Amino acid sequence: MVLSKPSPQQRAEVITKFINVAKKLLQLKNFNTLMAVVGGLSHSSISRLKETHSHLSSEVTKNWNEMTELVSSNGNYCNYRKAFADCAGFKIPILGVHLKDLIAVHVIFPDWTEENKVNIVKMHQLSVTLSELVSLQNASHHLEPNMDLINLLTLSLDLYHTEDDIYKLSLVLEPRNSKSPTSPTTPTKPVVPLEWASGVMPKPDPTVINKHIRKLVESVFRNYDYDHDGYISQEDFESIAANFPFLDSFCVLDKDQDGLISKDEMMAYFLRAKSQLHCKMGPGFIHNFQEMTYLKPTFCEHCAGFVSRSSLLFSCL
Repeated sequence: MVLSKPSPQQRAEVITKFINVAKKLLQLKNFNTLMAVVGGLSHSSISRLKETHSHLSSEVTKNWNEMTELVSSNGNYCNYRKAFADCAGFKIPILGVHLKDLIAVHVIFPDWTEENKVNIVKMHQLSVTLSELVSLQNASHHLEPNMDLINLLTLSLDLYHTEDDIYKLSLVLEPRNSKSPTSPTTPTKPVVPLEWASGVMPKPDPTVINKHIRKLVESVFRNYDYDHDGYISQEDFESIAANFPFLDSFCVLDKDQDGLISKDEMMAYFLRAKSQLHCKMGPGFIHNFQEMTYLKPTFCEHCAGFVSRSSLLFSCL
């Protein structure tokens, strides 16, 4: 998501959003997902973006440093262990740290003593860690999963890039030899998404994406089909568009132009627009155009987007 933004300011806004999410995760005592967010933002393709980070506010930078220090591996995760021990009630541990403890105990201590007896010290150490994890599973909480949001996120996560793709995007956005952001000679030419995305194609699994698209459509109708008649009206669609920014206009989804969107029409739209999702939810989709002349408003059959260039229009192949 960070690398899908063409300008440093836009990328900084995405990073700021994730840092605020990390703060909320800490408040919820969800250390495991906090670690995942910090790990993602610490990825080399993100952390090397000096110009992008120069647009972060001092407060955000301070929060970021505190988060990274909290989950740092220094001192065998001593900061995390202290914060975790000080928390009461429901909390989600960094599972990798506790599994590491189990492996360490298993490797360091033998199963049997020299007297050919069970190593009680080892069993006790294993029991302490396992008992803590079991007690956490039994702790009560008041959190309810938002399955509609999960379906949407799962769909977007299936549109993935390889490590090489991600780093390539990072280098094109901010080359190694780029000037300092404070330098008066820093180029001001904006990065055009279709230029820096060229040749970098995600490799989604069509079967998996189709499954999640179906779940997404079911979620949309469950939440926005207010009269439960199996159709989305123009009024219903206004609420949907506010929460699904990658959707096109109502008339694009309303294929038969009857003023209502059915489940089949929405499903067909997403299946047609998978490449558009690649473009809007992550770089990698490139159109090939052929010059055409149309006498009425026309939509691309490939991505369902509106095709326009004054009176002379182009057809997307």
